[in-house]
Amino acid sequence: MANQYQKDPRSLAERFWEKVSKTATCWLWTAGSQKAGYGRFKVNGKLQGAHRVAYELTNGPIPAGLVLCHRCDNPQCVNPAHLFPGTHGDNARDAIQKGRRIVPTGSRRKKGCIGPNRQLTPERVQVVKTVIAQRGTKKLTQVAKELALPYTLIKDIYYGRGYC
Repeated sequence: MANQYQKDPRSLAERFWEKVSKTATCWLWTAGSQKAGYGRFKVNGKLQGAHRVAYELTNGPIPAGLVLCHRCDNPQCVNPAHLFPGTHGDNARDAIQKGRRIVPTGSRRKKGCIGPNRQLTPERVQVVKTVIAQRGTKKLTQVAKELALPYTLIKDIYYGRGYC
């Protein structure tokens, strides 16, 4: 009889990719995640970002001092084609350009409707608001997963931050 404490004989890649659901665009992490929606995966006893593991399995190590940015802006996504290394500044500029981060102006944050670089159209925001209003006992994280949108985006719409 095998020792119940023996490590999983499957490779890291096998264990990792079985927790991914591939859609037409994003590859969604289906296992554990942190509050912001980023997947978590244990490597050698340490929790790591699932998107980081996906990138490294496919492309090799992330260059020192860099973070991974999502082209698709979906924290659940682990599609290596959607990930690129950059600095924290690159990631912040990308978020501002795409409308995921509100640019501070003085002591107040700038709010507003969706611009040309925003992730959602006003019509899509209305759909999200409708789904949120009809969610019943569902948590916002569940709504985000159903709509395949970042939790932070759903939360911003729910609280009226930066969206019409």
